[in-house]
Amino acid sequence: MVFFVGSPQFPPVIYKDQDTGNFQGIVPDILNSMPESSIEIEYIHHNRLRGEDALYTNEVDATILTKEWASSPEKLIFTSPIFKHRDFIYSDAPFPAGAELDTTITGSDVCARRGYTYPKLQQFFDRGSAKRIDTSSEETELKMLLLDRCHVAVVNEFIADWLINNNNWQDDIYKLQYPLSDIDFTMAFTPDWQDFVLQLNDHISRIEESGELAAIIRRNRGLD
Repeated sequence: MVFFVGSPQFPPVIYKDQDTGNFQGIVPDILNSMPESSIEIEYIHHNRLRGEDALYTNEVDATILTKEWASSPEKLIFTSPIFKHRDFIYSDAPFPAGAELDTTITGSDVCARRGYTYPKLQQFFDRGSAKRIDTSSEETELKMLLLDRCHVAVVNEFIADWLINNNNWQDDIYKLQYPLSDIDFTMAFTPDWQDFVLQLNDHISRIEESGELAAIIRRNRGLD
């Protein structure tokens, strides 16, 4: 199986360990824990959009992708949800108690990930009440935030927590109390892998019931 990993990477969900050169994270741990599978997985890097196109032409077999993100979801098979993917708004100063989205975003320069859509923020960008500043990665977003090159940044909570913990930014970056978006996180496969996806979904269900899935997520997030 050829599994493409978007570049920049997506720690702690899936990323390449700099010391070993192996891919690790929540997704590899789930796939590696399938006892009935003898599939050899080759992880390769792709630009996200190029990688998704490669799925539709069967150049690669799988990736992390949700129906909401896919340009042609009807051409793919999606796994059962693995966890909730939630984007939050981050700042380099504490948010006022009861801060609302309108007052937080209006008049702000917003660091965002290039190629990503943010439906709840688009109205602010369209009418010019907020300025979108695209960056190449979530890490770049938070670094620009700390350099005062934007007022707020929109980042997935898993990635933000991983970056904050690994860079000792705990006292420098603050999160708005409620998520900007909340969708089911899944993997996507080409139709040829339908039988494997059925096995994988059974596996996800088993480890969710046993608590192993929660343990995998906590361990990779550094919460244990």
